[in-house]
Amino acid sequence: TAETGIAYQSAGQLGYGAAITAGQNNYITRTDSGFLRNDPYTWELWYKPTNISATAKQIWGESVRYSIKNNGFTYFSTNTSPQSLSYTGASHLDNTWYYAAFVKTDSGNNRAKIYRNGILYGEQGGADEPTEVSAWTWWRIGGGFGGTVDEVRVSAGARSADWIDFQYCSMEQSCINYQGEEINDQIYPPDTNPNPNLVVNGNFEQGAGDDGDNWIRSDKSKVKIVSQQTGTYPYANRLALINGGSASNSSLSTYGINVEADKKYQLRTLFKVSDYQTGNASVWISEFDANYNYLGGQWLGGFNANYLGERTFNYTPSAGTAKVEIYFLIHENGDMKLEVDNVALKEIF
Repeated sequence: TAETGIAYQSAGQLGYGAAITAGQNNYITRTDSGFLRNDPYTWELWYKPTNISATAKQIWGESVRYSIKNNGFTYFSTNTSPQSLSYTGASHLDNTWYYAAFVKTDSGNNRAKIYRNGILYGEQGGADEPTEVSAWTWWRIGGGFGGTVDEVRVSAGARSADWIDFQYCSMEQSCINYQGEEINDQIYPPDTNPNPNLVVNGNFEQGAGDDGDNWIRSDKSKVKIVSQQTGTYPYANRLALINGGSASNSSLSTYGINVEADKKYQLRTLFKVSDYQTGNASVWISEFDANYNYLGGQWLGGFNANYLGERTFNYTPSAGTAKVEIYFLIHENGDMKLEVDNVALKEIF
């Protein structure tokens, strides 16, 4: 890299990030930028600004430049038609972390798409536009933006909306691999696997009040362990209830569970999704090494409609994984109720 005005090992969104001093001449430039020039493309990063104003400040530049301002984003390129676009909507605030994905497709209309915090912020360009970049020059992070950046990623090709959504919704705010495989959708299929259940208190029977032993609720006003309700799925006694309708994620998760990276596992869980209005709910696994350093995660499946039954997923730990945490969550602005019970993670024999 070549850079000016940069302080590495600054506090990032996940571990260390890079702090950039505000100024047009302060930026990070990749020396192998020729390999990062793709159209279509997806450019992603986490950023925490410190100099937000009504004036657009460049945060990511190449022959296409993306900038942020107090009420949105701008797009500019002398090598596409149209050359400039403005995206307005929710505000940007100083000293707040955001996730952005800048996506350029090579077909269809409104090919310049911007996602913020996993949600499509805007798509513009017009009929079959913006056109493909006619010539690439430099590539840099910064050049006006002041603040901290982290988890920068460049992908050849346009990532899907679902991929970007689940990328953001990783609770550790890092990338998620799509390695989970849903293999069954039935009500009350028999569990013939004799191996021990690695999930402690998977039926939520241990605990008092709104809490279940060995489970973490976030936030506690939306996630509760409740007694069986008349008219609900016929679970025994206690179950976990996750309520949506919040501007942030609502999640239920285990503590660390020991696994072996060379083994294969199955996750089985009873679900009921009710009162569905909008949004998504997900099942995913966060992975850690033996020292509990975060490695990444795997999205196993999700819901975007009412549902009743048991779902079974195959899970193969990523290399180096020694511990996992299982998460059930309703994404931000997802409006539904998610009931969970009889959670079992077992080695496949």
